[in-house]
Amino acid sequence: MVNVTFLVLGLALLLTVMIDALATTLAVRAGAGPLTQRLTASLWNLLLRLHRRDRPPSLLGVAGPALLMVTVLLWIGLLWAGWTLLFLSGDRGVIDSSTGAAANTAQVVYYVAFTIFTLGVGDFVPGGDGWRLLTAVATFPGCSWTPSRSPTSCRWCPRWCSGAPSRCRRTRWGPRPGPLSRGWNGEAFSPAFLQQLITLIGQLATTAEQHLAYPVLRYFHTADRYRAASLVVAALDDAMLVMSAAVAPSARLDDSAVRPVREVISRYVQTATLAGVVTDVDPPPAPDLSPLTAAGVPVVSDTALGAAALEQAERRQALRRLVEADGWSWTS
Repeated sequence: MVNVTFLVLGLALLLTVMIDALATTLAVRAGAGPLTQRLTASLWNLLLRLHRRDRPPSLLGVAGPALLMVTVLLWIGLLWAGWTLLFLSGDRGVIDSSTGAAANTAQVVYYVAFTIFTLGVGDFVPGGDGWRLLTAVATFPGCSWTPSRSPTSCRWCPRWCSGAPSRCRRTRWGPRPGPLSRGWNGEAFSPAFLQQLITLIGQLATTAEQHLAYPVLRYFHTADRYRAASLVVAALDDAMLVMSAAVAPSARLDDSAVRPVREVISRYVQTATLAGVVTDVDPPPAPDLSPLTAAGVPVVSDTALGAAALEQAERRQALRRLVEADGWSWTS
């Protein structure tokens, strides 16, 4: 006699975890799987609310490892529950090897755990040829997805990849576009400054792709504002806005240098922003030009910069959303 309810529920759970885990670990362009994405985004949103209310110093700092463990435990739990329901759907799916008696629920749970994570100890065995085949199938995803055994989980677990640390390895542009003045040699922007921009394009493009390949990067938060990727990217975009709209035409870099930087920033914002965490934000104010004027960089009027910032309101909203979803404010 087959318990249809247990059979259907077990298959549904196994199908869910397989789709979610494969989407997370193998589908590079998909980011996290649907279940993982919803769970981690919801938990991050909760932590973000607590952070904004009480600002405990280490709350967001431990979010990345914590959400990583929650995801792995979720997959393990769904696998365990799904296979348990499948083996409980039959009268004699699992039997006692010494007595031949059908295993009870607790014994089936025990048997499934050993099947998924090891090869078992032999005190309980499948109750027939069909159950032996299911047991063999059950060992495969267990061996493939258990983090201690498989490199396939490296897309979600930074322990097996180099993606997580690189999120914070950024040139220290500072919180606002003032560092543009450091590239000014009194007459023009130096060649070294231009070379730094070219280098940043490659670094930022790589990091943008890593947010698809390693979805957990979105949840690794640093308390150092000079190393916070969201703030650095926002500052870089502000700097490029100032360069293209506020620096006097005779002094600004050619558009062929500025445009690729802004394009790769757009790509980064698209892949790194946590959807649904921060939705209602206003465009941030136009950058302050006083650091540039103090350094002698020729600039146009604040009105021209304000008009350019207004034209790019949607882009700047997206940047502010990125910053606030990372637990910072635009004025940090």
